[in-house]
Amino acid sequence: MTKLKVGDTAPDFSLPDHTGRIFTLSEVLKTSNALLVFNIGFA
Repeated sequence: MTKLKVGDTAPDFSLPDHTGRIFTLSEVLKTSNALLVFNIGFA
């Protein structure tokens, strides 16, 4: 897998939300913006 650099376009992916509904990045971006947050961990 290639590492992303600052400014790179995120690869398309799908994940379930808290209700189990699947969201795909490319589908979300058709109608709105998306903010991706990567948590390192919880204290």
